[in-house]
Amino acid sequence: LNCGQSRHTKAVSFRSAWRQFLLYLFAWTLYGLYSSAQTYFRLRARNWTFFSALRYEMSYALVLGIYSPAVVWLALRYPVTGPKRYRNWALHLAACLIFATVTKLTWDALGLDIPNPAMAQMLAKMSAWERLVRSVNSAMDFALAMYWIIVLGIQAIQFYQRYQESKVNAASLERQLVQAQ
Repeated sequence: LNCGQSRHTKAVSFRSAWRQFLLYLFAWTLYGLYSSAQTYFRLRARNWTFFSALRYEMSYALVLGIYSPAVVWLALRYPVTGPKRYRNWALHLAACLIFATVTKLTWDALGLDIPNPAMAQMLAKMSAWERLVRSVNSAMDFALAMYWIIVLGIQAIQFYQRYQESKVNAASLERQLVQAQ
């Protein structure tokens, strides 16, 4: 089934999608490497190796990268500006809490959190519910910030695209006005 597209068009579309995926993967990898270096230099006095920091931070970047397409979809589908902005803000507030909770729980379920020995002893004395709340709360601020960076980044890209379109339209109207005279 051709669906009206030539082989060339499909190949270009596939290459474009592949390029976007690689850019997406590169961005999250770059973020993970930055976080790894930051964690390593902050915790090297506690005998953290760079590999431990890399495993710790790259895994969280991977989890964020897995769930962030949902955030992009929400940002595109429910913009924070426009006639339905109050409804959309409410939706995003709920979604950012869900995003933060799900990313941290996924990371915990993968067993990638590396508590220090003192923290491990303290956690052993807590109930499962207390550990869960503490775990989610420990990453809440960061995941919320990542959610809003993504949403506002999408919004900024859309504003820029509309601005460029308005410049093209203004130039076209100017040409038409000159031709009409």
